[in-house]
Amino acid sequence: MSEFQIRIKAALIHLLVSALVVSLVAGLVLLLWYPWPYSRMAGGLNLLILVATVDLFLGPMLTLVIFDSRKSRSVLFKDILVIGCVQLAGLLYGTHTVYLARPVALVFEGSRFRVVSAAGVQEKDLSQASPDFRSLSMTGPRLTGTRPFRSQQEKMEAADKALAGVDIGLRPIFWQDYSLSVPQVLSSGKPVELLYQKYPADQELIDERIKATGRPKSQLKFIPLIAREGGGDWLVLIDAISAQPVGFIEKDGFF
Repeated sequence: MSEFQIRIKAALIHLLVSALVVSLVAGLVLLLWYPWPYSRMAGGLNLLILVATVDLFLGPMLTLVIFDSRKSRSVLFKDILVIGCVQLAGLLYGTHTVYLARPVALVFEGSRFRVVSAAGVQEKDLSQASPDFRSLSMTGPRLTGTRPFRSQQEKMEAADKALAGVDIGLRPIFWQDYSLSVPQVLSSGKPVELLYQKYPADQELIDERIKATGRPKSQLKFIPLIAREGGGDWLVLIDAISAQPVGFIEKDGFF
């Protein structure tokens, strides 16, 4: 076996090990932090692909370049160890970035839903929030509502922050148990028949998403959804009786 073939073999072994590690990380990200469809809404899938691609390319390529069977085992071990540390550092940094961008809440605010990421939460409000909302979810978005303003001054302050891009859905101090927002959610919901009128070319997609809820059209309403920038247009299908979200459609619900 030539020296080049030996290097190729070493790089392939490194690639297999890297793929195993990346698969474990991907499982953590997609099953725990970004359950479907939040992996698309919150940009988690794109971040994960970027992290995985860099990690899978970096380690094996470095091994291909520096591996030399003529080196002593101790030198080879040190070389591989250095590469592994560099690769692990890159993976940890990327995973931390994905962690910070994870969706932690699906918040109903006003007449719409918003997917809130950990990085988007106003942390200074956490300590002043209700006890149930002082920590961020580690297992996908938590369904919450937003409470009414307690004073005119609070309303004006919230309006000023909203103009700066910080809506009340991003502020845990305004979060409340979703059950308290159910009447407002139901009154904001629109009949799904409007979707067929708005998107006549996408009836098959709409039918598919409605069928997946296990409910008849008459028992469903929809509410627009604000996802992370770049996450595309979405809307939430809710049960017309309980107001519980039961599905999502990749369409703009603001009409």
